[in-house]
Amino acid sequence: MSVLGMVVVLAASQAEPVENSMWFPERRGGFVSVAGDLRLALPLEPLNVGAILDASVTWYAPFPLAVRLRGSPLAVFSGGRYQTSPPGWSVAGALEVLFDTRFVAAGAGMGVATVLDEHVDANSLFYFGLVVNAFVRLGTLDGLHLTGRTHFRNLPNVGFLLSGLEGTLQVPLARGWWLRARGFGDASSIALGDAGVRIALGQDPAHAAGFLSVMAGFALSQGVFGPSVGFGYEHRFP
Repeated sequence: MSVLGMVVVLAASQAEPVENSMWFPERRGGFVSVAGDLRLALPLEPLNVGAILDASVTWYAPFPLAVRLRGSPLAVFSGGRYQTSPPGWSVAGALEVLFDTRFVAAGAGMGVATVLDEHVDANSLFYFGLVVNAFVRLGTLDGLHLTGRTHFRNLPNVGFLLSGLEGTLQVPLARGWWLRARGFGDASSIALGDAGVRIALGQDPAHAAGFLSVMAGFALSQGVFGPSVGFGYEHRFP
């Protein structure tokens, strides 16, 4: 769905009472969200496995502010394209501060991440470097939204370079049910794309504390491509 399409839906939703809006519900503030998604990757040739974890703790203030501690991706793979390929791994974490309103959120963060650069250390392709993130969300957190995040990593003698992109599209299917699609690409040779559903647990989706997600798609690591499956859970603490 394009940004123009989201604007049209947003304009149409204004005639719908806020408490009944499935597409653009009112912002919920004053809680802490603890969330995690685990994806299992099954590359086809050679046969090896991998795991990609995304984890976050976010405080949504009663006013337009959110603070997020995020680890993504936290990934390990048993091998690469060749039988002699060593295990692959990628670690990234950042603290983000967001201006968070009902319809728009935007902010930035800073942290550390593995960086792929064979010129840094002759004995290793990976080292830890500074990473800066920029984030934007168009739409509501628990309704229709499109998010984007860029990653910039600092390389010695080079400076900050764009090293990763990710995006998420969420579309309400029914009250308490959402379709979610996500894509991610990282300079540490890891990429993924998948789609699935997110389900609010409990009888009142508008005030649910738990959310379960299941997804399926593909993953790429060190030149090895294959299917992936995953699940996630979010819990909100008042």
